[in-house]
Amino acid sequence: MRHWLLIALLTWVTFADRPPLRFRRDGTFKIAQFSDLHFGEAEETDWGPKQDEDSLRYILDKEKPDLVVLTGDVITGEEGNNIVDNATTYWRMALSPMIKRKIEWASAFGNHCPIASGINGTRTDLMREDVSHASSRSQFGPSDIEGVSNYALPIHDHTGATFMLYLMDSNYLPCLNSSAPCFYPNQVEWLERQMKLSAGEDGSVMPSFAFFHIPIIEYDLMWNCNTSYGYQNDTEVASQGVNTGMFRVFQENGGTAIFVGHNHGNDYCGTRLGVKLCYGRHTGHGGYGDEWKKGARIIKIHNRGSLGRFSTWLRMEDGEKITKEPVHVPDGACESSE
Repeated sequence: MRHWLLIALLTWVTFADRPPLRFRRDGTFKIAQFSDLHFGEAEETDWGPKQDEDSLRYILDKEKPDLVVLTGDVITGEEGNNIVDNATTYWRMALSPMIKRKIEWASAFGNHCPIASGINGTRTDLMREDVSHASSRSQFGPSDIEGVSNYALPIHDHTGATFMLYLMDSNYLPCLNSSAPCFYPNQVEWLERQMKLSAGEDGSVMPSFAFFHIPIIEYDLMWNCNTSYGYQNDTEVASQGVNTGMFRVFQENGGTAIFVGHNHGNDYCGTRLGVKLCYGRHTGHGGYGDEWKKGARIIKIHNRGSLGRFSTWLRMEDGEKITKEPVHVPDGACESSE
């Protein structure tokens, strides 16, 4: 028997009075990944909050997801912009399309959300605002590990928990003597504990997704070493500053797929050592890369048949549904392996 009751006690005690996420009657569960909204930037221009709200509304109405996962940089809380002392207000505005439709969401923080974000703009303030809404599935993670948004969300069918979503905080300050944020070892240890708890007594693994903002180095390795599908419009993968073993733990414990954001021009997917690695799609009109079409990655889990089976596509703000992207075959420049 799976240890999902223990998982519940460890990861979502504060939500014990709420029903769990559940598969639909047809055995599916649909997720819309919104990434890098940078909501509220340049509100006086033609690519401000109204355009972001219009994009979210259209995608939500077209896809009707069971859950929205926000993979970071919902706002840009940097010194000198209009958001700096209004972070929670703009956060609430960004959530409003889901609130109005009573569509649930879960948030993993990015590197831009809390930077110099002024009054009521710390990561704690933003999470407190997020979880105050009835449709929020976001959670404060354990206080004894780095980051705020580290938590697990089980999805249930009639037998109990059969699929797990891990949301992780990829942090925002340079870590471990590097020049970029990363997962700290205590976060990786937390993930390993959670994944082992979800395993069956016979050693069977529970299929799972991980969602976070800044990609791990394996995204770069996959682009250079494995066939991928989609675009790398950014000049490089801006990955985490230190490889602290998150991918190894996820892969060794039967993880199914990882979804990230951060690089606005990248939307490719591929498989690395049996784990699917996917970028989302730059959803908002804020931040760099306004020349690239905006959209969202849609992920549909199929709970019947093969364990962990899912399909994914891109839904663009202009209505286009992209199910096939160009194939990228490495040019032989692969220099590293696991």
